[in-house]
Amino acid sequence: MGKRGRRTPGQRLRALRENLGLTIGEVQRRTQRLAKVRNAPQLAVWKSRLSDIETSGRTPSIYALSALAQTYNVDIHELLRWYGA
Repeated sequence: MGKRGRRTPGQRLRALRENLGLTIGEVQRRTQRLAKVRNAPQLAVWKSRLSDIETSGRTPSIYALSALAQTYNVDIHELLRWYGA
């Protein structure tokens, strides 16, 4: 938990992923496919990066957030709000 018992954005992303029954590896594969279909390699979210986002407080790029929003089927604006944007 983050400050005052609130979950960090990374912890919220992890909970979302786990609620969908996805592993970090599955997210990597899905975002790699998305990157290939869109011809946009910056959409691929590697396992190590996702782990850093979820556990180390690393802020994802807008491309990573876009790919995660699509992979998790959530509105990107919701994810942006988690990061204070």
